[in-house]
Amino acid sequence: NLRTDRRWRGGVLLRLVIASVFGFSAIGKIFSPQQFLSFTSSIPHLNSVSGNILLIIVVGIEAATASLILVPSTARWGLISSFGIVLAFSFVLMAGSSEELGTTCGCFGNLVEEPSIEFSVLRNLVMLVIIVLTAAIGFPNEKVAD
Repeated sequence: NLRTDRRWRGGVLLRLVIASVFGFSAIGKIFSPQQFLSFTSSIPHLNSVSGNILLIIVVGIEAATASLILVPSTARWGLISSFGIVLAFSFVLMAGSSEELGTTCGCFGNLVEEPSIEFSVLRNLVMLVIIVLTAAIGFPNEKVAD
C-alpha cells in the first residue's frame, strides 16, 4: 500500500533525525565535555555526583538510545527512551534556568553554541513533539488504518 510506504519512510526519516541528535550530543560531550561538566556541577542535586561518572552515564545512554532508534526491531524502545531522556533533561534545564546559572547546558559540547538555557528547553519541546509524531506514525510491522 502506497500510503503505508510513505508513512513508514517518513517514520524512518524522523527516526534518523532523532538518532542523529542523540549521536551528535554524545559525540559533542566526548570531545568537549567542559561546558556540560560545568553546567551539571552548578545544579543542586547533581553537584554531589562525580562529573566524570555522570558524563559517562549520559553519553552511554545517549549512544544506546541512538542505536535502539536506528534498529527497526528496537525502534519503539529507542523512542520511549528518547522521550524519557529529553523530558528528564528538560526538567534539569528548567531547574538550571530558575537558578540563573549564567551557563548553557553544554548538551552538544562545543560543537553547537546554544544561546541560552531557555533556547535549550524550547529545542527539547520540539524534540518531544518529533518523538511523539514518530511514534504515532508507527513501525514497519504494524498495520496502518486507512
